[in-house]
Amino acid sequence: MIPSTIRKVALGLLMAAPAFGASAAEPFTWNLSGVNPSLAGVTITADTVMTTDFLVNRAPPTGEGSDQYIMRIDGFSLDGTTVPLTGALAGLNNTFGLYVEGTLALHANGPVSVYDSGTFALMADPTNDDGSLSATTSGANFSGDTTNDVTLATGSLISGTFGPQSNGQMGLHLQETFAGENDFLVSPNLPDTVMDAFFFNTPPGPNGQPPGSRQQLPPDSNGVVYVLVNNGFGTLDISVPEPGTLGLLGTGLAGLLVLRRRRGAIW
Repeated sequence: MIPSTIRKVALGLLMAAPAFGASAAEPFTWNLSGVNPSLAGVTITADTVMTTDFLVNRAPPTGEGSDQYIMRIDGFSLDGTTVPLTGALAGLNNTFGLYVEGTLALHANGPVSVYDSGTFALMADPTNDDGSLSATTSGANFSGDTTNDVTLATGSLISGTFGPQSNGQMGLHLQETFAGENDFLVSPNLPDTVMDAFFFNTPPGPNGQPPGSRQQLPPDSNGVVYVLVNNGFGTLDISVPEPGTLGLLGTGLAGLLVLRRRRGAIW
């Protein structure tokens, strides 16, 4: 995946596009000392985080929907070039793991879907014992033990849009507040720091099956439609909005609306 391609996502019906364009990705530095002892004093500097993504969208007949997702961090890039993972960092997804998990609430309003709220946490798996990931009707979950995982950063939804991306597939763009914990976020470490997430930009697999698929299930006995994304891909980056932009995002973008593909199937 090319980060510049993801950043050029054309999401239709952006009701406040100028506000979304007011922040730009910039280099960030993360301190990974809190992950495990082997990473004491280790930092990484990049401007884009590469992820593999898993999502469950639940759309009941009432129109009140929800998303749950996990974005496994697989690598980093800086100015379009892959950041080498050397030394202790070479243990990513081998001796330790990093991921973002989050939830979103949304509702259908006629032909559109509205993102109402959401939270996320950037987590560390200190010993890489969380196991494999999968998205099923029960949620996006790890197969192993997550009880020893460590929270590195948290945030809440500022705005979110859902629509066609540059490859013609459906995808999601979120802007969320980003606050590091335990000295994790070295820079930028400002009150208005924002995380941008572009993800689930994946074509369906054969017959809608994983791996690398977006699969819409028929309505269940209660009329709930599930959409499952397994092994999608995406990016994360950090930005600091121009003065006043964060306030506009929290108000002018609170009502961002995006078209659903058809009634009863938000994704």
